[in-house]
Amino acid sequence: MSKNGINWWPATIVFFFILLIGGLVHIVWVGKELFIPPVKDDYKTQQDFFQPESDRRQIQEKSGLDLKMAVSSLTTGPQTLSLSFYPSKMLNLETDTARIILYRATGTTPDQKILQLPSTDSTWVIPVQFTEKGEWFIRTTVPAGSFDFRKEFRMIIR
Repeated sequence: MSKNGINWWPATIVFFFILLIGGLVHIVWVGKELFIPPVKDDYKTQQDFFQPESDRRQIQEKSGLDLKMAVSSLTTGPQTLSLSFYPSKMLNLETDTARIILYRATGTTPDQKILQLPSTDSTWVIPVQFTEKGEWFIRTTVPAGSFDFRKEFRMIIR
């Protein structure tokens, strides 16, 4: 195959050889990404320590855990807050502590209370003082087995 006195066979063979090698490299590269999952970082960031709402719901659905809250009145002044955690068999009643944080929606410094669980029950009755009208939040963290169960309640104080 000689055209105008030039032999094209060596150039054609080199061209197809380069295409073959390029194709093999491409297949290996794509195959590596398809069959070997990328390595994830194992370190925890500060964001990892806060449990998103979706994770809390998944834990609640899998374990059947829940935390219910009742307040004596949604008015300013001293009130009684009742938190019930169930099923209580998930709690280590001798050693576990629950953290209850009461704070305003305006971002004022939260009033943090660390409570020791009662030795016989999984219900806490907590005296609270709502000093201002408006939106208040109560954030709870209860250790339950190998994880912390977190839930946040929102109230409008009138």
